[in-house]
Amino acid sequence: MSRFTPTTTIALTDADDTITMLTGLTYGQRADYADALMQIEGEYVTTYRRQLLMLEATIEGWSGPSFDGMPLIPANIAALDARDPLVQRAVAHAEAVIYPKAAPLTGDTSSTPSATPTTSTGDGTAS
Repeated sequence: MSRFTPTTTIALTDADDTITMLTGLTYGQRADYADALMQIEGEYVTTYRRQLLMLEATIEGWSGPSFDGMPLIPANIAALDARDPLVQRAVAHAEAVIYPKAAPLTGDTSSTPSATPTTSTGDGTAS
């Protein structure tokens, strides 16, 4: 098992169009996303601004007649129609990638044996 983020993508399709998106972000890509959010510090960050940054961080490509050969650049991502069902699916996917719902840790999950467990006697000393 690798400890590195997989570099896989998923293709979201609708009729003749496809948006190709990352399925995970590395620490570096997450840092870039967080930095982009911080660059608008002091401003009220709207849902649309946050979604736009998420799309910029996760879209790897697009194809199909509706994209009309437009290059994948921030200005063209910003020009997408927020009401379009394919774009809405892309936003939902981006949010799931950037903000994954991880299960909370419970107990020690290390793979190395720990020291002999101790129990408290109630007076602050271990028995």
